[in-house]
Amino acid sequence: MPSTISTICYITDHQENAINNDLSIVKAAGITCLRTNDVNLNVLLIAFYSNNQQNMVSFSTEDVLLVTGKFHFIEEQDDDGNSYPILKITLTDAVPLNIDPVNLPKFPLLINMTAVALENAEINQTDIVILIETKDYMDQDNVVQTFRSYHLTNAQHLTRISTTVKRGSVMFISGELIMVDETFIIHLRTSTDKSNTVEKAESYSKSKNRPKVTDLAKNTLNQETSNASTFQGY
Repeated sequence: MPSTISTICYITDHQENAINNDLSIVKAAGITCLRTNDVNLNVLLIAFYSNNQQNMVSFSTEDVLLVTGKFHFIEEQDDDGNSYPILKITLTDAVPLNIDPVNLPKFPLLINMTAVALENAEINQTDIVILIETKDYMDQDNVVQTFRSYHLTNAQHLTRISTTVKRGSVMFISGELIMVDETFIIHLRTSTDKSNTVEKAESYSKSKNRPKVTDLAKNTLNQETSNASTFQGY
């Protein structure tokens, strides 16, 4: 089940090594400035280049790129032992942008993925929430990622699909990945249910103290309205 992410990234470090006569690998570190947060997210880029043909644009330190590729999150620790997330992307495309790094725009994490619903859709007065799982092969291993996805009930183009989602439904979705503390939430933009599905399931959470997904997302998204430097092109 492929999953891809796109975002704008500033390259802070770049290393290239030849694996053999035909293939080279690039490992690059960078940052992306999230439009929904006042902090930068660390990014690790992996790119494979054929020495016989130009399969992807080359780049170097201090470049600003629009990057796309398969992704997952890994954790590292700082000198004080505090954990922080790193977005790891195996590149499928990179587009150089003529942007001064000083003016690095805030930009969303745009995702496209095929996912499986882990529970029946949770239909509330203000939102519809679906717990989903996606699997992909990265770093010579099967990577499983779980996300909560949501949209408001007044999004009519989504409601007719999401209200019928059952456990085991296969979904093609796109949206914005929002990071709230350690919670990953997908704000759905489009969704298609490609299966007829399966078993009845209980709500993914019975906790009455659980903060609503809509509230978490709203609190984060609303931060941008008070910040004049928010990227307006999205």
